[in-house]
Amino acid sequence: MSTNNDAQLHRSLRGGAECGSMSLQGVILFPVFIVLIFGILQGAFWMHAQNLAQAAASSGYSSAKSYNAGDGAGQSAASDILANGSSSIHNTNVSISRSGTSVTVTVTGSGPSILPGWGGPGVRATVSGPIERWVNP
Repeated sequence: MSTNNDAQLHRSLRGGAECGSMSLQGVILFPVFIVLIFGILQGAFWMHAQNLAQAAASSGYSSAKSYNAGDGAGQSAASDILANGSSSIHNTNVSISRSGTSVTVTVTGSGPSILPGWGGPGVRATVSGPIERWVNP
């Protein structure tokens, strides 16, 4: 009879049937938690790169739409913005297309990556609008 009581006391001290369940939960949930954290960080880096591309495209458009401005003015303004945030966007390209009444500035590149060897997510921003011009009444 005392061995039965000793076995129950021993089982209650060790955790009973759930002994080791915390370790198993940790083994399953820890990788999920790490992937979630890295995903959030990668998303934040991509959003920062996307905002920088949008700022460069807007700056390029503002310069390129000016009265008698050429494509070089927009290219230079967009490149200056990208140079200031050079660590955020890699493999950048600024393209400007102009018609008689409008101009379009497109900035493309790739954002930074947490994973080594991966080029990072692509970013693209396009700003389009009318150009400033003289119109006879």
